[in-house]
Amino acid sequence: MYPASFWFEVPSSAYVFLIVINLFIGITATVATFLLQLFEHDKDLKVVNSYLKSCFLIFPNYNLGHGLMEMAYNEYINEYYAKIGQVDKMKSPFEWDIVTRGLVAMTVEGFVGFLLTIMCQYTFLRQPQ
Repeated sequence: MYPASFWFEVPSSAYVFLIVINLFIGITATVATFLLQLFEHDKDLKVVNSYLKSCFLIFPNYNLGHGLMEMAYNEYINEYYAKIGQVDKMKSPFEWDIVTRGLVAMTVEGFVGFLLTIMCQYTFLRQPQ
């Protein structure tokens, strides 16, 4: 968010605008993929959901929300499998499709964001005034 604050005249209005945009994107993307996941029997919607999940990886707030939802759902299913005695069907929360993909994406985004911040701070990307 810090590099994007240079696009605005007043830093406080930049942060308010960016917080609202981040909340909107995170909530909308997470709810959209969750709702599409309910209709996985439809092949077209399954393809759309898979595509959206890949596209939304660029948003850290989506990765956090989706990762928490997937982790909670996985824990719920694992408890069910433990109760009925099918321990072999239990999944680790660190499987690629559950949490690890989002963690890797957030790590890459963290490094890219850090580099952008350093470049903005040392005026590599800023226009001379």
